[in-house]
Amino acid sequence: MNTIIRVIKHYCLVLRFFWYKIVCTSDSIKIMPIAVASMPEAVKYYNLFGRILLVVQQLMALITNNKIFKKIILLEYFEVIDYEKLYSRGCSNIIWPRSPLFNIPSINSGNSPDLISRLQLSYKIAHESDTKRFPHSKWWEEMSNEFRKVYFDENGNINIDALNNFRGKYTSKAEILRDQLERIFPERGYFYSYLKSLQLVLHYHRMSKLIDHAIMLSVSESFIGNNLCPVYRGQRLSRSLLRHAYYLSQIIRNTDFKSDEKMNILELGGAYGGLTRMLSTYYNRSRVFFVDLPEVCVFAGYFLSKALPHKKVAVLSDLNIELFKKGSMEWDQYDIFVLPTWAIEFIPDNFIDLVVNTVSLGEMSKEYGSFYIQQIERISSRYFYSNNRAVSDSKDGRYDDFGFYNWEFSKQWRSIIYRYSPTGHNECLGKVIK
Repeated sequence: MNTIIRVIKHYCLVLRFFWYKIVCTSDSIKIMPIAVASMPEAVKYYNLFGRILLVVQQLMALITNNKIFKKIILLEYFEVIDYEKLYSRGCSNIIWPRSPLFNIPSINSGNSPDLISRLQLSYKIAHESDTKRFPHSKWWEEMSNEFRKVYFDENGNINIDALNNFRGKYTSKAEILRDQLERIFPERGYFYSYLKSLQLVLHYHRMSKLIDHAIMLSVSESFIGNNLCPVYRGQRLSRSLLRHAYYLSQIIRNTDFKSDEKMNILELGGAYGGLTRMLSTYYNRSRVFFVDLPEVCVFAGYFLSKALPHKKVAVLSDLNIELFKKGSMEWDQYDIFVLPTWAIEFIPDNFIDLVVNTVSLGEMSKEYGSFYIQQIERISSRYFYSNNRAVSDSKDGRYDDFGFYNWEFSKQWRSIIYRYSPTGHNECLGKVIK
């Protein structure tokens, strides 16, 4: 037994030696001089071999309890993390200066009674003013009912505790919330949570082949909604964060937009606003329209108002509905508009430079989906980015057959991206031919 232990220790020391001498890039492995091998960890992305070494290193760190190798992931809930100190100065593991997406919790603490009342009134107006009462797909009807049950009382008032913890306390069938709860499991313990978080870190390195490294370095989950995240290289990670980073990276690489360009962006079916947060931060002078179900707009209005305190976020109750329906709005009053589904009909023709939809169109009823395709073509002046199911004829009847191949286009679109996405859907970026 002692011999086996000595062999394991020797093997681990050898691995540790090579770990600091090998720089594993997304394209190759290079043996580097010692001076270069000490380059900041935050600029390294590991290929398959590097990821194997990472797994071995972290398993040994767990087994030996940091006596040989150091654990590289911090787990919220299990560890007290001083984010003020973590982000107070630069270091080799965190990009410096701090990215605008590296929120510090204390910045957004507390609730504004005014925000809650505005969201509640917006929800009421959204239902009262809806003239497009198309049937939902079975799946979205289930989600709407679930959201109403959890986040509102029988009088239609917002459950404030549920809203404060919408990404960290309440489970859901909806992917938009469920994937915030899949890495850290207080009830299953530290070891299990660390292994699940290590899987996410491996996914982080795999996705580095596809996501622009400037984007990879700058993204981090917001604390709004009280989700629990693994923290790696100072970044709060989640699966949805990496998915949104991929979408943003694809848009940046394949459009001719400038980061400081003043333009109009619309995200249709944006869940709680994770991608909208990234789009609004990267294209910092843009005006962003967020369109989703009235229940989801409550999440998004809350999330975006608190996650982007420097932005002017309008919910439906902030707007003069009559002027909005006439197209007479003074759009420059706000940076972000959070709007219910029917409101897309009142956005002016050819007003939107970039329309984005990921996943949700392929899950809609044919009636709603057809309505949105018509509106997307009406309001689009430049680009439409889609990441959706090619077909949606689910065996359990959750979705209508309204996948990407069923969409009817009347405008001419030049396909810039047309491929099977690593996120598991059909990815397309089209540019309007005028």
